[in-house]
Amino acid sequence: MTMIQPKEKTLATRGFMKKLAVLLIFSLILASCASREEPLIHPLPEDKPMYGVTHDGVFFIHDSLVLNAEVESVQLASQATEWKKRPMEKVGDYHIYDCRNDNHDRALFVFYRNYFKIQYCFYTDKYASIPGVFSGNKEISKHLDPEDLSITAKVGPIFYTTVVEEGPPLW
Repeated sequence: MTMIQPKEKTLATRGFMKKLAVLLIFSLILASCASREEPLIHPLPEDKPMYGVTHDGVFFIHDSLVLNAEVESVQLASQATEWKKRPMEKVGDYHIYDCRNDNHDRALFVFYRNYFKIQYCFYTDKYASIPGVFSGNKEISKHLDPEDLSITAKVGPIFYTTVVEEGPPLW
């Protein structure tokens, strides 16, 4: 059995302290990058709803959220579609999916609309979803109501909202 001499012990401690200092500096750099606010690519409107679902069964997301996610298209997935992706149509400033166009989706939507908040997200063409793609983005988070967000183990961050009884003309 070899014994560490005091001089060797000091050298080992110094090596450990150097590694610890480098790790601490690296951690601080990562923390500052993570907390940095990313500028928005496209401004978000203050006077229009950003996302939601109407009483009639039309799911919508504002185009500025889609553009800030840096994607070309989005697909709806919700309880009303049994989490199957549905293509959305761009109409005006919104991407929409109308459950009334599919009997199965409409029946599920009516059930959830009458009794529960509705869970949904918008899948992007980058294998991510909105709102999940904006996790950690403080600038976008300012425009998303925290009470409208939920995290599920299977899907990740989702919207969880009641229907808009009387929404503004969106499209």
